[in-house]
Amino acid sequence: MTTITTITTRTSPQDPMAGDGQAGSWRLTWLSGPDAGRAGLLADGRWVIGRARQADVRCDDPALEPFHAQVTLWPHGEVTVQQLAGRTPIRRDGAVLRLGASSLSIVRSERLPAATAAAAGGTLPPGCGEHAGAASADVVVRSHRTVVAWNEPALVVPPVPQSADRPPPSPTVLVTAGVAVVGALVVAVVAGQPMFALFAAFGALAAGASWGVDRIAHGRAVRRAIRRHGAALASLAIDVRGQCDRYATHHRQVTGTLATAVDAARGSQLWSRRPPHGDAFEVALGVGRVPWRPVLAPADAMRTPASPFGDMGVEIDDLAVTLDLGPGARVAVLGTHADALVRSILVQLATTTGPADWQLVVATDAPA
Repeated sequence: MTTITTITTRTSPQDPMAGDGQAGSWRLTWLSGPDAGRAGLLADGRWVIGRARQADVRCDDPALEPFHAQVTLWPHGEVTVQQLAGRTPIRRDGAVLRLGASSLSIVRSERLPAATAAAAGGTLPPGCGEHAGAASADVVVRSHRTVVAWNEPALVVPPVPQSADRPPPSPTVLVTAGVAVVGALVVAVVAGQPMFALFAAFGALAAGASWGVDRIAHGRAVRRAIRRHGAALASLAIDVRGQCDRYATHHRQVTGTLATAVDAARGSQLWSRRPPHGDAFEVALGVGRVPWRPVLAPADAMRTPASPFGDMGVEIDDLAVTLDLGPGARVAVLGTHADALVRSILVQLATTTGPADWQLVVATDAPA
């Protein structure tokens, strides 16, 4: 069922609407949801809101349909909203639309020159971050951000050589041959037949030779297996070092610092982090040594004893040391540089995470 919601915004009766080279302008601001803080200007016309990339006003809210609603902005100040999809009806509270888990404010703004309004009508409106020319200088458009996760394939630890686990030929064979020789000698003496002793000697010699050959073959197999296993471990060590280097490169690329936060305040990355991002409330405390462990496949019965790299703790130098200040986090800052560190933390949060996603509360017994 289609739900129709109408929002009417009163405009000044003296405001000319036609024949003056002017066109209507509307300010759209996401007040809550994944895109909270993103804003921009739209001209009069029909605009589609949704999750799809083809939507005019795009929002990353998973509760929205790809093409959720159509908004008509009329020159006389009326806003008509037509729901295109979704089971939950669109609600309104004054000039605020509540769609899915997000809230969108649509209010009348200043008049745009006709050429500017035409340009705004030909580009994507707020929610995509690709129409900077349609927004005024005081409007921050939160750009889309893709979080690059560390997803390194696990390295396989070479199994313990199986030949090394097999016991050498048992000396029981020699004992059995010796018993047979003694018995043959006894029979030869009692029966007066020296051939029995000769046959016993040949049997003992054959048993000893067979045991010796097996012993030499087993030793060679063990040495070959040990050499192969050593080469495999050396190759694994090289792979672990490469994995460590790739992690250090990834960490430097995705971890923000105070310097990157200051640059974000001047560029398009302002407020680019959102609560669903794993680093939404992550701040850098400085540069130092960061612990790291290699990503290895789980050991099984064929890989005993434990991997020589499993308990190896590696510390990588010259990386940003971070702290997660997400919900439930508690941290105490002490020392001579505590004030500077707190200021650094606040600057990073204020520039990387949107103002609708966190709140600063100051409790002090010495107010300024």
